[in-house]
Amino acid sequence: MNKFLFTILFLFSGIHWSNAQAVYRLKYQMKTEKDNTVYDALFVNNGNGGGILRIRFNNPETKEEQLVDLQVEEDYPDPINGITGKDIFFYRLSAPRFIRGNGYPGFKVPVYWFRKTITGNEYEPWGVTATLSNPNGLISVFDSSLLLNNAQLKSIASGYFNANEPFIANLNYTGSKALSAIEKNARVHLIIVANVNDPVIGNSCKMDMDRTLNLFSLLTKMIGIRLQPTLISGANYKKATVDRALDTIKPSPNDIVVFYYSGHGFRKEKDSRRYPYLDLREKIDWTFNVNSIQAEDIMKRIKMKGARLNLVITDCCNTKVTDNKEIGTPPPEQKVLGLELFQENVRNLFFPTVTTSIIATAADIDQKACSNDRFGGFFSYFFNQSLQEHLGYMKRGVRWDDVLKRTMDQTERKALRTYCDSPNICDQTPYYQVLTGR
Repeated sequence: MNKFLFTILFLFSGIHWSNAQAVYRLKYQMKTEKDNTVYDALFVNNGNGGGILRIRFNNPETKEEQLVDLQVEEDYPDPINGITGKDIFFYRLSAPRFIRGNGYPGFKVPVYWFRKTITGNEYEPWGVTATLSNPNGLISVFDSSLLLNNAQLKSIASGYFNANEPFIANLNYTGSKALSAIEKNARVHLIIVANVNDPVIGNSCKMDMDRTLNLFSLLTKMIGIRLQPTLISGANYKKATVDRALDTIKPSPNDIVVFYYSGHGFRKEKDSRRYPYLDLREKIDWTFNVNSIQAEDIMKRIKMKGARLNLVITDCCNTKVTDNKEIGTPPPEQKVLGLELFQENVRNLFFPTVTTSIIATAADIDQKACSNDRFGGFFSYFFNQSLQEHLGYMKRGVRWDDVLKRTMDQTERKALRTYCDSPNICDQTPYYQVLTGR
């Protein structure tokens, strides 16, 4: 253990405004002969690998208060970085920039560690080291019962942010206009197709199905619009059922159509289109060439219905038909509560001024998609997180490009840090398009 590793005074309090964000207040000391400084940090954790971190402390020589901003990047134990350990991950901090005070040359950029809870699969703050080293034996005093609400965050935010910073502006913004009567009358036509009976990826597909249904159920309830879901799985999982669902929906011009798929996908040798075919065979010995639909063909059929917003999301492989999804290790799930919506972002995403169609797939040409039985598909998970993050009030002027670019970056980043079934690192880069007009 590095000698700078402290006997931690680690007080934790967290506020959560969406399933993709959390705010932690961390207090600690690096107990060394030369440094008894108390550090007071506010960590705005986006839940998707990044965030905002501000640390307050007094210069041990001049006693002048310092406030430093650091860049945040989530990382995992890996033979490449020499870190070992189970059920832990850490945040690399870098690029210290002093916001207040004259700076302190002796400031050491710390490493923040999270650890899986004993009772569940979620991860919580665990401790801090002065350098990137194996944290074996780290001691922390931790109290997870202290949860802050939004009002409390506002009361302390000025200690970490200046009045003219976007964080404060977003926190206090009240100018969002309520949805109109026409917008409130919209419906979400949600079609979820999931291959839950597959012996290899069935459990993962069920998690994706449940997560997607829960997300849109919660969103429509909070927005105040109607949800009309169609679930196709189990004994109903077949091309004929999907065709019937696509033919049956009758959206109005202000409605939203969402088609979501989790299962096997493949390419046909003579079809050069970028998106995959969805394998909709009810039985393994059925002909896949007949019992499949290409994602772009689904989008064409949906666009003909004339809705305001169309989404086709496919979490599947995009390679030869004999390949299975890769089974990777799940990303760490962090403690979060609830979902708060910022009406301006709701309108930007779900009530665009022009007809908008989004098609996205988990893996590019000749790539497999990664999933895990207790986590679901990487792509689905990060799409869920990104959508919630961009609907929250800490984002302004959001677009679908923002949601999907974040999804793509996080999926690719997680895949590159994951060993799949083979000894090789996973290789997965999602692809998407945002199209406007009829």
